[in-house]
Amino acid sequence: MKLGILGGGQLGMMMCQEAKDLEISTFIFTDAEDSPATKFSDEHIIAQYDDFEKLERFIRACNVVTYEFENIPYKTLNHILKKKPVYPDPQINNIIQDRLTEKKFINDLNIPTVPYLPIEESNQLQFVEENFFPAILKTRRLGYDGKGQTVIDSKSEKFQIEKNDYILEKRIELKTEISAMVFFKIKYFLVSIFIIFPLSVPGEIVTQFYNFSVTYDGFYAGLKQSLLLMNIFLVAKIYLIKTQKVYTS
Repeated sequence: MKLGILGGGQLGMMMCQEAKDLEISTFIFTDAEDSPATKFSDEHIIAQYDDFEKLERFIRACNVVTYEFENIPYKTLNHILKKKPVYPDPQINNIIQDRLTEKKFINDLNIPTVPYLPIEESNQLQFVEENFFPAILKTRRLGYDGKGQTVIDSKSEKFQIEKNDYILEKRIELKTEISAMVFFKIKYFLVSIFIIFPLSVPGEIVTQFYNFSVTYDGFYAGLKQSLLLMNIFLVAKIYLIKTQKVYTS
């Protein structure tokens, strides 16, 4: 069994380490010379993700392919899918790569999110209602860990933004944030859900979450449609919205 991993960062590195314990060999394909995962994988290729000639060697060598972060080009993932299994499904990744399509997808499942507006040019900000601020202007793609984000405290602030596709999200105060790890076992079209909470989460909250997650129709609608949009985050967000009565961003 050889697992192909697109991306060579720390998550890829940890996957390689755990795979060795399971006697699974790993093959890293990354576009970064200093990728830490290449030091722990059995094989690796350093090339651009649209280098389809080198990608073919990667595809032929692997039994199944995954990716360690969401910014792998959809075209690349879809190309691999035509020849080898890819998890998560590239179509899911195509949704979550764009903050706007991601939120629309969640809203279509009748799950509320923080209020938001699409923004393409800075002059559009003057037409936003004053009560929408404070807000956070985010790039729709490629932003992470605060990158590509600008806080706007009031409508009166003056600044220019680079030409790009943005999403303006109303800034809200979160009451709490909970991280949950979710695992799927797919067999005969049945999905078993295993959820692990941090030890710091009170037992009654975990019980409430389980009771809610098995009775919420939208959860299963999303699960059936996309095998869960964001492996971890959507589950946590459903819980926060339902029990804490707050929006999440």
